[in-house]
Amino acid sequence: MVDTQKIRIGLVNVDDDIKSVYDTYGLAETVLVDFEPISKKKWEDFFPEWIDEHHRETEKEGIRNVWRLQVNLVVANLVAANGWVQKAAETERTVYVVFMGSCGPMQEIFRCDDLLTRIGDYWVYKPELRKLKQKMLMPVGSCQIAPPYAAEKGQEIWKRRIIPTLKVRLNHTAYQRVAYVTVLHSSEAYVCGAIALAQSIIQTKSTKDLVLLHDSSITSKSLGGLRAAGWKQDADIIVLKNLDKFFVYPQLSASANDKVLFNSGIMVVEPSKCTFEDLMSKTYKLASYNGGDQGFLNEAFTWWHRLPSKLNHLKVFNIKGNPNHEIPDDLYTIHLLGLKPWMCYRDYDCNWDMLARHIFASDSAHRRWWHV
Repeated sequence: MVDTQKIRIGLVNVDDDIKSVYDTYGLAETVLVDFEPISKKKWEDFFPEWIDEHHRETEKEGIRNVWRLQVNLVVANLVAANGWVQKAAETERTVYVVFMGSCGPMQEIFRCDDLLTRIGDYWVYKPELRKLKQKMLMPVGSCQIAPPYAAEKGQEIWKRRIIPTLKVRLNHTAYQRVAYVTVLHSSEAYVCGAIALAQSIIQTKSTKDLVLLHDSSITSKSLGGLRAAGWKQDADIIVLKNLDKFFVYPQLSASANDKVLFNSGIMVVEPSKCTFEDLMSKTYKLASYNGGDQGFLNEAFTWWHRLPSKLNHLKVFNIKGNPNHEIPDDLYTIHLLGLKPWMCYRDYDCNWDMLARHIFASDSAHRRWWHV
């Protein structure tokens, strides 16, 4: 952190004998930041497969290392807490963070967009403090729903902190635009789904852009239909309620899938060229556990923020007590698994035709899709 007279350096996870190296001629003030290491906690403790969202009483891979996460969070909290000239007015001071080591920091916390330079094993970052503070107000893992949804009486603390900054930035094109984005590639099997998805978003009175990414497998005739549906040049989802308020969540926010994994059907992400390039470089290093984008992204982004399950409700019925497979009334979206509605007749869900697919069958969900 830069002062008008001398540089103050906080040292996290650094040996005592290194401290003296930085006390150079009295020009730098160094402070060793101590914290108690977590000894018995596992990654699964912070990213459980299931949590009680309604507070009912009931009893080649990416790096999932609790010690690494703790060190990164200690550094981020140190910067977020001390990076202000006037906390009341939230006036930022210039803060630099230096990581030593070949692995570098967790990109989920320290964005590649904030990387100033890398020289060998030294990584120098200039983090955007408000974004970092926003992330530090998120739960440590997916053991809780991210706070904007869980806040009492709508008092969304971190949202109130970041909104004034966003209002200032609305004058700049790079900051003012958000969009719903879907991808079609390899075949036209999901064109009908994408058309219904666009219409379902429009019917919730959303004011955001609709962006479609596609490859050459999508014909000009299909593209014409997609444009007419509302797409501007994961379609097995239908939107039931307006989702616009969730754009304020930080990257990467998603609903849980199973174990420590999130479902990539609906995610909140931030466009970034350097993140794209980093992900492309990892396609040959990280193995997707299911051969698809979800498996790869879960290895690339091991630290994520949990959205409520009703925001990405998977149409699968594994528990008893709902023989007709009725969907709840309070859902934001339905994520259609099994055979898709556009592959069936209109009058019923054809997943009922095969015993092995009964877990995906729901006439009520089928009707909602055709209603759109």
